Amino acid sequence: MNSFAVVGHPLDHSLSPTLFNAGFKALGLDYTYEKEDVESSGLEKLIDKVRSGEYSGLSITVPYKEEVIQHLDELTPEAKEIGAVNTVYLSNGKIIGENTDWIGFKKALDNHLSLENKKILIYGAGGVARACLYALREYRNNVFLTNRSEEKGKKLAQGFGVEFVEKKNLPKVDLFINATSSSLELENGLLVSEDWLKNVSVVFDLMYGDTLLTMGAKKLGLQTIDAKEMLLYQAIRQFEIFTGKEAPTKEMRKSIEI
Repeated sequence: MNSFAVVGHPLDHSLSPTLFNAGFKALGLDYTYEKEDVESSGLEKLIDKVRSGEYSGLSITVPYKEEVIQHLDELTPEAKEIGAVNTVYLSNGKIIGENTDWIGFKKALDNHLSLENKKILIYGAGGVARACLYALREYRNNVFLTNRSEEKGKKLAQGFGVEFVEKKNLPKVDLFINATSSSLELENGLLVSEDWLKNVSVVFDLMYGDTLLTMGAKKLGLQTIDAKEMLLYQAIRQFEIFTGKEAPTKEMRKSIEI
């Protein structure tokens, strides 16, 4: 039996097992997909389980998309340029790291708006923000980045050729993307001021579910993009990498109710 898992911490909210197990069932595959909620110290052991064949592949989520790289043998060109991995598997005796987040993010955006001449602000400087910046590389002149840690944010912005802006001096933009998990924490509020947010046209919180940010955006009458779409599209690509089969998109989409 082929076994797969999503690796991160915490994982209470993860819909990945629902998605993948629905896909396996639809194709009649005797495969399993589970959660591996681990501390950082347990990450290498899970990678070793891929090497031994105990797991056929792993989905990597917050907060390990950058940290996992040190335990891998090779990265695909996209993952290397992004600097973050969300997909791990064994190929020709080597542990490979790939990134499908950027594909999921780009497809979700393309479903809702054209990015031509749009000003975009990304909040965050972790693995998900890296995937977003890679997906938006052709629009980099219109992309701004902000982050709670200015040092980390400035370094990432420089690496991708976009402008870093301080939270206290945010520019007017058309699209606001939250690429942190902060919107899930009550004490963080909307992350940005309501006065600034009300001038944004579209809000894309990459944390799925009713976060404070998405609820606040809807209250202001703004268009929002459901992060479940990004989850679905990145998982479809992962499914095809893991199984070598075309993903049953309809059944996977239905399983997470989008």
